[in-house]
Amino acid sequence: MAASYHNDKVLMNSYTVRCEMMTNTRSSREQNIALERLKYILYMQMQNSVFVDHKEKVATKRLEVAGFRPIIVPAPPVDQIIGMMLYSKLDAVMEDRINVTQLRLNSLLGENMIYFQKESETLGPFQQKGWWNSPDPVCSDNKSGGKVVSIRGTTTWQLLELDWDDPKPDPQKGNTVVAFRKDEDK
Repeated sequence: MAASYHNDKVLMNSYTVRCEMMTNTRSSREQNIALERLKYILYMQMQNSVFVDHKEKVATKRLEVAGFRPIIVPAPPVDQIIGMMLYSKLDAVMEDRINVTQLRLNSLLGENMIYFQKESETLGPFQQKGWWNSPDPVCSDNKSGGKVVSIRGTTTWQLLELDWDDPKPDPQKGNTVVAFRKDEDK
C-alpha cells in the first residue's frame, strides 16, 4: 500500500510487484543481506508513503507537515514511473550481489495493467543521478531547507545491520551533529 499525489489529491493505491533476479555471489550471507535490503526498501521506505512529482514542491511540504512520508520522483507518479523507480532502486541497493533482471508492477488504480521493466530497457528519467540509483537505504534526496535541526542520525546499512563486511554497527558512522552558535541564528 502506498499513495500517489495527483491533481491536488492523495490517492491510496495497492501495488503488486514481482521481481525476477539473478544471483551473482555464492555467499549465502550476501544473498540474504541483499534480499533483506530489498525488503527494507519495499516495506520500510515505500509502503505507506506518498509518491510525488518533483515539481510539486508546495504539496511535498504540506504532506510532510501532515505526517506523510513523501517520496519524490522526477516525473508524475504513474505506475510505469513507479516501476522504473523500483527497478533502479532495488537493483542499486543489492550492489551486484543480486541483480534485478525484470520487474513487473501493477496496481488497483492502474486497473491492474502490468508494466514490465527489464535490464535491457531504458530507465527514462531514472537514468539521471538521484537517490533511486544510490545503494544507500534512503529514498529521498533530503533537500529540506530552513533552519530545522534533526538529531537523528542518517540511516545506513551498517546501522540496520545489513552491510556486507561487518555485522556490528559502528556507532561513529552515520551520525551527524549540527551545531549553531546563537549569533548565527540572526
